[in-house]
Amino acid sequence: MTHDTLFTFQILIQPVLQALTFNTPSYRDNAYYSLVDRAQMMTNWCYYIGILPISKVLSSMERGRHVNPTVRRMLYFMYLADAEKVGAFSADENAQDSSVLPAASATPAQNPDLQEPDYDLEIAQAGVGVEVRVQDMYLAPIMSDDLRKAPSAVIMTGEQDIARDDGLVYASKLTKAGVNITLKRIPGIGQGHMAPLLPRSSYLAGWFTFSDSLWAWEYIYFQVKEKL
Repeated sequence: MTHDTLFTFQILIQPVLQALTFNTPSYRDNAYYSLVDRAQMMTNWCYYIGILPISKVLSSMERGRHVNPTVRRMLYFMYLADAEKVGAFSADENAQDSSVLPAASATPAQNPDLQEPDYDLEIAQAGVGVEVRVQDMYLAPIMSDDLRKAPSAVIMTGEQDIARDDGLVYASKLTKAGVNITLKRIPGIGQGHMAPLLPRSSYLAGWFTFSDSLWAWEYIYFQVKEKL
């Protein structure tokens, strides 16, 4: 982010921050998680970037073929190499001290997208240009080259969140840019488990209510009150 920002504080709750690859460790470990799985996440991204989520598009994205192989590898090691190590954080890690953040892995990443030789040009150029859109830092903040002017942040992720590594990598990038952050990881929860508590009158309240979300939202309210 190279432009001056009017924001002074940001709270990111289980953020989903990139569509370059759907094979980071958290995607691989939670690909078939029951509440939000990889297919649903790719479908959501399709709508976000302006392309219909038909089967051949989803198949291409699942294998990373929506981006040229050379570009894909270059971007991964530029922006997402930390994803292979950040999952090792202990729960409730505070990342204000950059010394606790792991460096990019010196060993070859296990992301299968890096070994995928194929490239679906038709998909890459679909809509307004999928390959270009996933590199847009305003669409995918992880792809930013300069986060020094980003506001301080609280980032909350779940241990079993399919997009967990997006939040952890972004925390790493913000810390390296000198931005003050607090990183909270909640053990045992996945994407969507920090949804706001629903009123008892809601027909969804019986099953779409998670005990950890109460703690999470109390913490969020405290942070907002403190900053205001």
